[in-house]
Amino acid sequence: MSNDNATARGETSLIAKLAVGAAQSPVTVEAWVTLLADTEGAPEFIDALWGEWLPAEPPNAFSAEIAARCREQIAAWHSGWPHLWAHVQRVAGYALWLADDAGITREYAYVLAMLHDVGKLEEFRTGEKHGAFGARFAAQRLAGEYDPATITMISGAIAKTGPDSAYARLLHDADKLDKIGATGILRRVSLHRDPINGRSALGEVAASLRSFPPIFYPRAETFAMHKRTFSAAFLRSAE
Repeated sequence: MSNDNATARGETSLIAKLAVGAAQSPVTVEAWVTLLADTEGAPEFIDALWGEWLPAEPPNAFSAEIAARCREQIAAWHSGWPHLWAHVQRVAGYALWLADDAGITREYAYVLAMLHDVGKLEEFRTGEKHGAFGARFAAQRLAGEYDPATITMISGAIAKTGPDSAYARLLHDADKLDKIGATGILRRVSLHRDPINGRSALGEVAASLRSFPPIFYPRAETFAMHKRTFSAAFLRSAE
């Protein structure tokens, strides 16, 4: 067997392991590493996951409470909630990492990330845009805890209707970083339950790579460059 064929076989094996379906999607990097252990073609992917999936521990008791309320809301009725919750955790890790760059406290950055997709699954049920739902949910949960100006900034960033602010820029960068790299591949492929559809999902990864938007914070742009490089190499090897 040629090296090219061996690579393709390895990628197919990896994609088969990644295609777990939204309801079964592991929500921590450690769980994914365990799942992918001894999978042909996985070592480089696992190394990339470790580097990209940043820690997302709540900075204090209130932010932990917000995280619990968000998880409760996301898990309320849709079987695919683990897939979304894993994404939210990764965005929170990026937001914490970029908080100082944005000039935002780690608590506010974490809470913003936790709340940003709280209405994502609700949109399927009611038709209300998830940003609008999330902004209202945030305003209700943060009332009496944060000052009105901060609540307005957080809600506006979630709804994408507020002013250009450090909150909006932070959420933009943190959210977009999860569209590419090993986590972006995992995010697209793991939504499906079979390797054929999982492989088809690589087209979405390629589309995200082509249309990846400008990034605001230099450190995030450097990280995005590494993630773009990994995505491109993975797609080439999977062809």
